[in-house]
Order: sequence, then C-alpha cells, then structure tokens
Amino acid sequence: MNIGLILAGGIGSRINSSIPKQYIKVNDKPLIVYTLEAFEKNALIDIIYVVASSEYFNYINELASQYHISKFKKVIQGGSTRQESSFLGLLGLENDNTNKESIVLIHDAARALISDSIITNNINTCIKYNAVNTAIKVTDTIFCSKDGSSISQSLNRETLYQSQTPQTFKFQYILDAHKKHLNQPVTDDAQLMILEGYDVHIVEGHENNFKITNDKDLLLFKALQNKTVEE
Repeated sequence: MNIGLILAGGIGSRINSSIPKQYIKVNDKPLIVYTLEAFEKNALIDIIYVVASSEYFNYINELASQYHISKFKKVIQGGSTRQESSFLGLLGLENDNTNKESIVLIHDAARALISDSIITNNINTCIKYNAVNTAIKVTDTIFCSKDGSSISQSLNRETLYQSQTPQTFKFQYILDAHKKHLNQPVTDDAQLMILEGYDVHIVEGHENNFKITNDKDLLLFKALQNKTVEE
C-alpha cells in the first residue's frame, strides 16, 4: 500500500495571515486542497492521511468531502514540532494496522505544487531503496560563516542539494527510526534514517515544488497557478 501522509500542523508564523498558511485560499481554494488533489490524482497512491491541529479536524474533513478526495481516510493530531507531528502521524498509521512493508510519502501540505511525476518517482524508487528524499541541486554559490559577518568556508555546490518533500520510506523502517531517536532533535525524517545507517536515495525534485513559507512564496504560487489555469 502507498500512503500519503500530509503534514499540515504548521502555524505559518512567517506569512501575513490570521490563519495557518495551508488554509489560505487561492482562487477560492485552500492551499491544502491543491496538495490533497495531487495525491488523490496519482494512480499509485492508495490512501491519504493528514496530520493537523485538532481545531482544524472538522474543516479538513469538510474539505475532503467538498473536493471529492476519495482516498482521504482521517486526520491525525499533530505535535508541537515537525518531528513530533511526523511521529504522531506514523503512530496513527500503526494504530490502523498499516502493513510494515507499506510505502509512506511524508509531504508538507504547504508544497502545493507537487507534481504527479515526483510522487510516482518517489514510490518507484522507494521500492528499490527503502528510503528516498526529493531534492534539487543547488545552483547558487554557498558559503559558511561562523560569526555571521565573514566567510569561513566556501562549499562546492556540485555536491550540494536542497531538500524537498516527499520524503518516502518503507513504513516499518521510518517508524522504528522515530521510536529509537525520540529525544534527538532533527529537522526532517531523512536525517533519522541516516542516523540509523541507511542510505537515503535522491529523487529529483523541481523548483516549483517549493514550500510556501512567506508572502513572496504565496504570490509566486498564485502566479504559477493562474498561469496554469490560463494555459
């Protein structure tokens, strides 16, 4: 079984909105719906879960019904951090007796332009490698600064990648990694797999698969969405 686990617990503190960014409407449709529709339309996805704050449970259920997200199963209570929300989502799958060989695509709800091909490539690559991370190559020169005022070290951009989501894993592997490293803070799920000694294979992402985190990102999403509608 291939499962979309959509993380929608963020509060969107860097965007000018009274509601979390994933519920902001573009062309009268909440951002999270664009994400849900992408997973709904993918032929390989079997079921969709959403991890969110309890105050939005009813709203998400209403959206799933309104926009005919037939693969949607339920909303799971999120946590105070991304790591905790991801873990709670995985525990929710475990409570639903998810097969340990199932493939779980952990995706940010705010990456609302996720493409069908990226979802498909994540699933097919995970079948072979067990753990994969969507990413794009860095094109700008990157350097380190230890004091915030001068360059300490320039990095070779040929070896650098910018992480995106989905991050996709065999269910039992990523669940076990979370349980083992409960008290070790990480910024994403792939880091947990690396801590466990697994190779995490790279799946090519796309520049349009960006995370909407601020007002500029939202304007870009609107522009790209309107361009698609016009075409």
